Amino acid sequence: MQRHGTACLCCHSDELGVAGSVNPAGPPVARVVVTGADGDVAEMSVNGFGNFFRHFPLATPVRAVVVAPDGRTIAMRELAPSADCNACHYDGGFAAPIFGP
Repeated sequence: MQRHGTACLCCHSDELGVAGSVNPAGPPVARVVVTGADGDVAEMSVNGFGNFFRHFPLATPVRAVVVAPDGRTIAMRELAPSADCNACHYDGGFAAPIFGP
């Protein structure tokens, strides 16, 4: 989990089911809540490296919500096809890096 901002599950698919990084330059993130297509919920805290992860997979597509330390939230507008959040969310990527509300 040292390669902040790069696709997580390319190397960690055998041990992680959901993973990503938050943008350290953006508003703070307390936790990330990802809900699988089957309703299973992964509520993950952000670690000291700015990463979040869960060891068990979620059914795709997934829905994600970012929660700020004060409880405010920001949700993805569309379903995500993958639980490898950094596959899309990175500098210059399909979607902006993950940040708080």
